[in-house]
Amino acid sequence: MAFRITGNKEQAEQIVQDAMLKVWSQRSTWMIIDDLPAYCLMVTRNIALKSTMAILSKCSFLSD
Repeated sequence: MAFRITGNKEQAEQIVQDAMLKVWSQRSTWMIIDDLPAYCLMVTRNIALKSTMAILSKCSFLSD
């Protein structure tokens, strides 16, 4: 999923690592989460989208 959003293998790998660290740091809330795999995908997607938007914003700023 991260690669489909970013189109960059290295960036996608970093995003997945960041997502897993975030999920792991919130492990005390896992009992509340109904579908942990879906939650992991959601976290990964959100980080990938934020990362992509930050890069696009930076590129837009630099081109102005």
